[in-house]
Amino acid sequence: NINPSFHFSMEWRMWLITLLITIVLILVNLFFVLKMKLYRLSYMENFDIRRLFVVTIYMFYFVALSQEFIFRGLVFSYFDQFMPENYSAMLIGSSVLFGLVHWTYAGWKMVVVATIAGIGYGLVYQLTGNLFFPVISFELFY
Repeated sequence: NINPSFHFSMEWRMWLITLLITIVLILVNLFFVLKMKLYRLSYMENFDIRRLFVVTIYMFYFVALSQEFIFRGLVFSYFDQFMPENYSAMLIGSSVLFGLVHWTYAGWKMVVVATIAGIGYGLVYQLTGNLFFPVISFELFY
């Protein structure tokens, strides 16, 4: 039974959870970017406010919404049918799949970074029960 919830909420606890997990994701990402030398993939070389705006809109509408719906909404629900109440397996399974999708983008280094990010997004989804918040976390993270 697939039933991903996506609705705006002003519940302060959900926003706090999203913000705290996103800050942790940013710090972990910076660590891996520096250790694995992923500078060019993670940060724009030439900063331009118009380019940043276009990338942000693109990432929200075409990347964040679709990836979170697929990996947190559908995959979580699918795993829940076979492993009910086994949150760790759902979190790890969906995060590894999320990471592997990034293989063609940048190889094994991006798989590691994306898997860790997937764990963070999965935590946000599990703790809030709402796909809106992993999408916001995705946007804040990137």
